[in-house]
Amino acid sequence: MNFYAYVDNNPVNFIDPFGLDKEKKCEDLFPPGLEWLKYYLTAHETLAPFVVGNASILAGSAVAAGGAVATGALVAAAPETLGLSLVGVPGTLLVVAAGEYLVVFGTDVNIGQINALFGTKIPRPHNVAPKAFPGLPSGKLCR
Repeated sequence: MNFYAYVDNNPVNFIDPFGLDKEKKCEDLFPPGLEWLKYYLTAHETLAPFVVGNASILAGSAVAAGGAVATGALVAAAPETLGLSLVGVPGTLLVVAAGEYLVVFGTDVNIGQINALFGTKIPRPHNVAPKAFPGLPSGKLCR
């Protein structure tokens, strides 16, 4: 009896989670809670990664811009509020950082898909500075 027929006798490189057809075994790309994106970011999906990456970049840009505007408004209001408005500045700077993180995430996803599709080796942000961006996907898309 052949227990590995469902993956063409190659359980190291292929999986068949639904018992329908073998597929390349992919590494976990996302931290816990974001596994649902894994389906959309496999190498056989061409456009979905770019949609996710570009949407992250656009959303991150909007969030960062909003945080910067809010920071500027709080600083500008400092003389009228006797400096009390400055209490909110750390929160708005966190919003700016969150927006920047989304931009980096989207860039990382886009570069990863370009590398997977064309076999290029463009450095991704999580490879260049892994400790700076701990939540970004790590590893190759598929083996």
